[in-house]
Amino acid sequence: MIKINIAIVYFTILFSNFCIAQSDTLQYKQVVFEKDSSLSEDNSNKLYLNISYPIFRNYESINNHIKSFALSKIFESDITLPEKEIWIKFVNEYKSIENPSALDAIGWEVQRKVSVIYNESNLLSLKFMVYEFLGGAHGNSSVAYSTYDLSSSEMILLSDIFVADFENTLNMIAEKEFRHIRNIDKDKSFEKSGFWFNDNVFSVNDNFAVTKNGILFYFNNYEITSYANGPTKIVLPFNSLKQIIKPGGFLEGL
Repeated sequence: MIKINIAIVYFTILFSNFCIAQSDTLQYKQVVFEKDSSLSEDNSNKLYLNISYPIFRNYESINNHIKSFALSKIFESDITLPEKEIWIKFVNEYKSIENPSALDAIGWEVQRKVSVIYNESNLLSLKFMVYEFLGGAHGNSSVAYSTYDLSSSEMILLSDIFVADFENTLNMIAEKEFRHIRNIDKDKSFEKSGFWFNDNVFSVNDNFAVTKNGILFYFNNYEITSYANGPTKIVLPFNSLKQIIKPGGFLEGL
């Protein structure tokens, strides 16, 4: 059984007023919950939890999506709990380890952060980031993006912003940028470069967001290559996508 120093340092920040940036179209407040608990006298090893997410006025369905991510119980993601209960169960789970390894003794860390990356033209794009170190050789992180139509609160799909049969053109444009970012020669196969695509043919995923600079696509660790190669982010400028942007759609005029 592991003993935990009862001294706990924490703070909870909740902006009582809704804040709005200069270019934003939707007001929101940012909730931040942070706690840690020392596992050693020098505070070098500890449990650490950081949860941060925005709340939007009069957009309950979007808020519920955010909370389902930010407030999911650690080890049981289908259950949502208040921040303080997540922390209590996090500590109790750690204390229940019968024979901790040396890596467990380092402590555990969980961070969940939802941030606003685009909030204009009746569109809202959010970044969902999670980092977890729960023992093992290294921590793991992942990032997901979502873009919402604020007139309906519905999540936008690629088919909502591009014309029919856009896939081949989009993949061709995205592949060129991907090879540039990853420094892969145009004639070199992805497999030989250490990347995994079905049939060795590049294809975007559905992890995308509308940003002020274009359409962002994000490939997480282990998704298309080894952990050592890390994640890949590409941004396709709107002007490079003109031929497939849906007329009268969400992206027209951006």
